[in-house]
Amino acid sequence: MKTKVTTVDGKIHLINGHPEDYMKQVNGLGVSRDMTIRTMAGQKIKMADIMMMQLAKE
Repeated sequence: MKTKVTTVDGKIHLINGHPEDYMKQVNGLGVSRDMTIRTMAGQKIKMADIMMMQLAKE
């Protein structure tokens, strides 16, 4: 399962896991603004920079 993440600068990243799992883990996007996640390409993204998370079509 992969999640497509869109950031405020318009870039799209892929991360491993289901979007609902990330939302449960961080209690929503606004609560954990300082948390960072690592994409499948090895880049780090701050939760504050994420606009949208959705299930990626494989």
